[in-house]
Amino acid sequence: FIPWDDDLDLGMPRDDFERFLKVVGNELKESDNLIIQYERFDKNYSTPHARITNIKTTAYFPHVWKSGLDVPQGIFIDIFPYDNVPNSVWKKEVHRFVYKAVSYMLHDKQNLYTYENAALSAKILRVCSRLLFRFTDVDTVFRWTQNYIQKYNADNSCERFGCISSFYRIDRVILKR
Repeated sequence: FIPWDDDLDLGMPRDDFERFLKVVGNELKESDNLIIQYERFDKNYSTPHARITNIKTTAYFPHVWKSGLDVPQGIFIDIFPYDNVPNSVWKKEVHRFVYKAVSYMLHDKQNLYTYENAALSAKILRVCSRLLFRFTDVDTVFRWTQNYIQKYNADNSCERFGCISSFYRIDRVILKR
């Protein structure tokens, strides 16, 4: 139990995650109150993990409401894919840094962050975001980040795996295989 969290978080290896998406997409088509949120099902949802949301409930996310983004905001369960992490500490940190930087830019593009009292690094990422999206769109960047985060999945020498897409400290989301 995490006292400051308000939802249930599940994690699964990437292969299982992809199988889960295929099954749940079909299973929830008939549901009146549950939906699956993930980029391939909802183009306005660009978070790198999936979410099963009860659309007959309401959750209060002021940053989403202020953004004007049209995504359901009911009570939810997050489902995180776990991907291989390189053995090298340096490669692991670079891998995560690049992913997080681009993720922040995606969220900035959708106006999901306010920059009140923001750190200098966040302000720099905002400028980078403005430049990046002059040349591409959210869907393209989301697909690139998904490919990037999975780049070590074919490497059987990786000793660890985890949820690189989490915004928690990396040592909290990486596990021994």
